[in-house]
Amino acid sequence: MENFGIDIGDHKTVLTGSSRNGRILIDELNKRTIQTQFQLSHPQRKFGNNVGGFKQQDMVERYRHFTNDQKLLTMYFCYLHRLILQNMDKQPVGFRPNVTISTRCTSLKAIDDVLMCARAADLNVVGVYDDLTCAAAHLSLKVKAHERFIMIDLGHAHSAIGSFTFVDGKMRARKIEQIEIGGGSFDERLFYHILEQCGLEKEQAKGDSGELRTSEKEQAKGDSGELRTLEKESVKSNGMYRGITVNRTNYRPCTYKETYKYLVLRETVIPKLKKYKMILSSTAVLEDTLEVGDDLYKIRINQDEYRAMIKDDIDRIGAFLRERIDEYIKDENHFCDYEGAIVEVVGGNSNNSFVREMLEQLRVKVRRSSDSHESVGFGAAIAGALPFYTTAMRVMDVLVGDVMLNGAVIFRDGALMEESVVVDRDGERVFWRLSRDAHEQDVAVEALEGSSSRDSSCDAHERNTRLSDQAPGGSSCSSRDAHEKNARSSVQAPTGSTLTFTHQGDVLLDEEIDTPFTAVLTRNKQLQIKGHNFETDCSHLLKLEEEFRQREIEIEQIGNLTNEYQLYLERLQNTMSKPIYYTLFTEDDLNNVCNLSMEFMYLPVCDTLKDEKKKIDEYNSKIDKFVTRMKDLMECKKKAVHDRIELSLKNLKGVKTCTPAVYKLQSRLNGNKDLLSRCTFDGDVEILNLERLDEEIVRMELEIEREVKEKEREKAEREEREKVAREKLRKAKEEKKGDDMTGNEADENKDEEQPLERNEKAKADEVVE
Repeated sequence: MENFGIDIGDHKTVLTGSSRNGRILIDELNKRTIQTQFQLSHPQRKFGNNVGGFKQQDMVERYRHFTNDQKLLTMYFCYLHRLILQNMDKQPVGFRPNVTISTRCTSLKAIDDVLMCARAADLNVVGVYDDLTCAAAHLSLKVKAHERFIMIDLGHAHSAIGSFTFVDGKMRARKIEQIEIGGGSFDERLFYHILEQCGLEKEQAKGDSGELRTSEKEQAKGDSGELRTLEKESVKSNGMYRGITVNRTNYRPCTYKETYKYLVLRETVIPKLKKYKMILSSTAVLEDTLEVGDDLYKIRINQDEYRAMIKDDIDRIGAFLRERIDEYIKDENHFCDYEGAIVEVVGGNSNNSFVREMLEQLRVKVRRSSDSHESVGFGAAIAGALPFYTTAMRVMDVLVGDVMLNGAVIFRDGALMEESVVVDRDGERVFWRLSRDAHEQDVAVEALEGSSSRDSSCDAHERNTRLSDQAPGGSSCSSRDAHEKNARSSVQAPTGSTLTFTHQGDVLLDEEIDTPFTAVLTRNKQLQIKGHNFETDCSHLLKLEEEFRQREIEIEQIGNLTNEYQLYLERLQNTMSKPIYYTLFTEDDLNNVCNLSMEFMYLPVCDTLKDEKKKIDEYNSKIDKFVTRMKDLMECKKKAVHDRIELSLKNLKGVKTCTPAVYKLQSRLNGNKDLLSRCTFDGDVEILNLERLDEEIVRMELEIEREVKEKEREKAEREEREKVAREKLRKAKEEKKGDDMTGNEADENKDEEQPLERNEKAKADEVVE
């Protein structure tokens, strides 16, 4: 069974499949990557089509980062589900594809939201992996296997690094860390620099406290008047992506008033940022002209200016990578020296020439064995497909962040997936310990207080499990119990109390549990409680997705209706100017329709389909008098043409001699009759030209008369030739009959002479003897 990988990034999404030795799934535009933002100008995905130009209220919502909105994310997963089916040879009814999702989310709560949306879209989620783990899996299983290596991912929204091992067919993540700086930071700096050259009016930037301005608060309020919950990074970086940002960086030098000019410039510049960065990476000067209405803006950026813009971000990324690489290499379980270290890099931002210069300055040699854009998606498909095949290979991801039970840590940062903790109740306490591995001896549980997550190793078989035994209001385990074979840690939890699991501040579970259970950190980065059903109901997401999708389809319908009516008004002007209708209207009438067409073009599009239809009905009432005149004239001409056709067809019935011209005229008249029945006043009205039709009919009738006469002449000649031939045949027969009689008489005379000759010959022979 094929497993599909979904690499949802902040800038693009890549769909992959595990069949055919790994393949990329294309979208309806035959593109290998899908932009990870909903745009109202994309008709192929039912999001409208910019009818009447950009609308300010719509442009504010463009480039929405939907991973923070469950109904948008569910809608996007439904779209990806349709793409998967389109790329399959057969599309079974009710088919649920097996998918593996790669994400940079580190919060189990955020991962659970992604899983819920994927299930609502009828996807069977095999697992959720970190982006770096997927890239490392692709490198180890498809490109070249290394026993120990470092992986760097320089993406659009973040820069991450991690260390991995590949031993005995097991690819294990050991440590993964990331910072919120990436290619999106470069985009923002370049974008603001371009806006500054265009002379846009600036607003006062927010203070160092990070407090939202009043205008931002108003925009962030929902229908209930309460402030929407946004991520901290989103609030800090409310720059070129208004509301919820795509690249979530901390850079924000200034803001601009959301005028129509600003919004149109944003729509123009953002699609060009990738091209601009490529030019500045290899060219000394970038020059371009931006068009906003009738205004033209010339921009000019030097390569040195661009280098200065992004220098701070590159320095921060470089410092972060150097610090982590030094830490990994100094660890004797990872590497021995800088020369022997194997470091691989992926991510679109690694193609930036200035970033490449930074990587070359590292003390280790950075390699590029994998594709910078598609390796994560391929790794997700491969990692998810392995459990379906009889293979000993495995991909093991790690947990980022501690999981706590009532304030006490039970899963450490860096713990491998599929580790479990047995939890049971004994009196006023809840005890837990790590489950024993079938191939290893029991692991002693050390009661460590205040141990850092960085000190803990990622491999459960290469370290002592470290559990915090301190809990608010609870008691600690004794040192003797801590070193016993089955040592346990505990928290104070009286019977009937609520057990609360948290991860990075997110509440994962808050339930009353009176019976023993097992907490398992699974390979899809979920905390599962065995023996209890905590399956989240996602029916409300399906309802929201359906409502939202219907709204987007309505936007598309409104756009199509408005476009069609605009074209209808333009066609109406051309129709009124045709010779057949020209005498019906004055110059004022033509100007009136022209003004109505221009007025409709610049009117804003209505928000609902009902209002748009009502607006169109109002314009129809204004042009109805003109349309009625043309329809009345057309009906009169249609009747005259129809009568002329019927008369000609009746005359054809009187023609007894069939000629090619008869069939041709009959076919032509029947065709004209059919066209006449479907003729509209604003369509092809050439069929209503009675004079030309008369000329054609008369010409064809003359042709028929000529062909009839020709046929009659040919008939007379043929009959004459046949008469002469018959006479000749009669004479020939008579002559033949006379010859036959003469021949018979000669034969009879010959028969009588033959016996006489024989007798005479016999007598002559006797004389000789």
